[in-house]
Amino acid sequence: MRCSQCNSIQSEDWNHVFRCSSNSADTGKKKLLATIQTELPILKVSVPMTLTILTGVEQWLTEKPLIFPDTTNVPNLPISVRDQVLPLLHKAFQEQTSLGWDNFLKGHSKSGCILFR
Repeated sequence: MRCSQCNSIQSEDWNHVFRCSSNSADTGKKKLLATIQTELPILKVSVPMTLTILTGVEQWLTEKPLIFPDTTNVPNLPISVRDQVLPLLHKAFQEQTSLGWDNFLKGHSKSGCILFR
């Protein structure tokens, strides 16, 4: 069965719907990332955690290598906090990568991903 948007032979399963290369899917990805970027601060998620989540989701959606973001220059993050938080964020990123960022979008996250609310 072919995808009705990009005409690829892949079936329209969960992963393909999110990762489809069609123009309409690209628009949907941009809206999803914008929504995450808007909603996480409302939920009092820290800036470093928001950046980590956005990076993981965006890299997964665009099928780029999953690489932990550079969060060393986050504004208003004291060095003492940064030195404690960044190793935990890195671990949470790795754990979520192992579980799958697609699962994050389905509501399944590793416990480390909720540490910094």
